[in-house]
Amino acid sequence: MPSAQPKPATCVGLISGTSVDGVDVAIVEIAGHAAGAKVRLLAFETIPYPDPVRTELLALYDDQTQAVARLCSLNVVVGACFADATIAVAERAGIDLARVEIIGSHGQTVWHQPAHDPAWPLSTPSTLQ
Repeated sequence: MPSAQPKPATCVGLISGTSVDGVDVAIVEIAGHAAGAKVRLLAFETIPYPDPVRTELLALYDDQTQAVARLCSLNVVVGACFADATIAVAERAGIDLARVEIIGSHGQTVWHQPAHDPAWPLSTPSTLQ
C-alpha cells in the first residue's frame, strides 16, 4: 500500500535588505520533500517601512549616529513591522495565518563587510551564492 502524501506546508519568508525600502513577504506552499518538493507561490508583496522606522534604520548606516542602543531598540520595531507586513499580505491574499507552519526570516540587513580572501576571487564567502 503506498504511503499517504503529507499535506502541503504553508510557509512565510521575510527579508529586508540594505535599501531599507520595506519588508519583502513571500507566502508559499511546499508539497513533498527533498528533490521531489514542489513550491507554489501564494502571495508576494513588498510592504514599505513607515517613514520614521526607515529614517531610524538609515541612521544606522551613518558612523556619526549609529549606536548599539539604537540597534537593539530597532530590533523590536523591525520585528513588529515584519509581523504587520505578514498579516497584511496574508489578509489581502485571503490566507489564514493559522495554517502557516513555518516562518523563515532573514531579518534586516544593516551592514555588509565580508573579509577579502584572494583565494576566493569569484565569490564572497560570507554570502550565499
